[in-house]
Amino acid sequence: MKVLLIVPDSGLKSSLGSKMYIPLGVAYIAAVLRDSGHEVRLLDANVEGAENLAIRLSDAADFDMVGITVLFNSFSFVEQVSLQIKKSNPTVPIVLGGPLVTSAPEVVIKSTAADIAVLGEGEETIVELVDALSKKGDLSKVKGICFKKGNDVFFTAPRPRIENLNSLPFPAFDLFDLEFYFKSRSSIFGSSQIGPHLSLMTHRGCAHNCKFCLIPQVWPQVFYRSMENVVKELSWQREKFGISGITITDDNFGPSEQRIISFCQNAIANGIVVPFKCLMRASTVIRLHANTLALMKSVGCRVIRIGIESGEENTLQNTAKGLTLQDIERAVKRIKDFGFSADGSFLMIGHPGEEEESLERTIQFVSRLGIKVLAFFAMPLPGTPWYLQAKEGGLIPNEVQFLRELQFWQERPIVNLSKIPDEKLIVSLRAVKTKDD
Repeated sequence: MKVLLIVPDSGLKSSLGSKMYIPLGVAYIAAVLRDSGHEVRLLDANVEGAENLAIRLSDAADFDMVGITVLFNSFSFVEQVSLQIKKSNPTVPIVLGGPLVTSAPEVVIKSTAADIAVLGEGEETIVELVDALSKKGDLSKVKGICFKKGNDVFFTAPRPRIENLNSLPFPAFDLFDLEFYFKSRSSIFGSSQIGPHLSLMTHRGCAHNCKFCLIPQVWPQVFYRSMENVVKELSWQREKFGISGITITDDNFGPSEQRIISFCQNAIANGIVVPFKCLMRASTVIRLHANTLALMKSVGCRVIRIGIESGEENTLQNTAKGLTLQDIERAVKRIKDFGFSADGSFLMIGHPGEEEESLERTIQFVSRLGIKVLAFFAMPLPGTPWYLQAKEGGLIPNEVQFLRELQFWQERPIVNLSKIPDEKLIVSLRAVKTKDD
């Protein structure tokens, strides 16, 4: 089949200095479809821009299936694009995938012109689904989807998680406009000379259950790639695309010390020293042996980001993150002491029930840490405890309208969970937010 995959505008260009990542989820879906013998084309709204998108969407008439990724802030985009596609080709199946459709499938599929949604991991599901569509088979037998039938939405049996991540092909980075993405990531490590940069996944899932996080809804259990397989991809990225820097996209790199050591040892054995940055929990940074941190530095680690979330103790505890402010301070100190940067660590303001005094303490805490942070408004993502709390409190009277407004998540608090006026939150965010990613 001829498959068109559409990547929504990430919405990051204006406020994060045009620093863009190739979406790994789409790159993996494209890779498995291509390996299964299908012709795959890509339409990337980040590259096209709004002015060219409508023209390019007419291409949908030439395809047998259209897939669209639904990021948490792209619901409005999917609404508009799916309608445009159906005008060009009313019979083409439109398939949605991604984190938002997994956490809020019924409202998303009912409110768009899409026909089918892939829930959770999509690599195995999409191959089986495309095969069923090509043979006009019974969709109810495809695990891990929901689909429209008249005015109703039907859910099939859940799809088991992919336990052997080594079985996945390497992402189809070549389908993307690499020049665009390489240019947008040129200053990732604070140097305009860093050169081409891509992303790398070593595991999926998170063992923690922070109240604000969507990951447990999509990947509630952690599965790993072998570090041999990871480094094999890293070598492939370097040889095929000439990369000279990577971002490890794991929510908590490692997370065991032995996996970190294995990554470093495999990289050394293959003669690979590549500048990279990763995200770790503060607790992981604290418990790592000094030799492990030194080993990470020797193979190219330059940046270790952590989730700060808040600079006020009670507010931090209410996230169920399981960390204290002392943990955060100790982690940042260790990162700095070993010559890494902690810039780009994450912070949220406007937590549920947060008051102005708490916010002021957070701003002072970040100032004492002496790092640049990526700050965002606290947001109740569908499926999370915060979302259920907001709905029960009457803060989300209309789910569809809420999903539409998520496209403005960087500009204003879409749902204000705190006791702080919107204007104060906006001013405070500007005070702590860095323009560097």
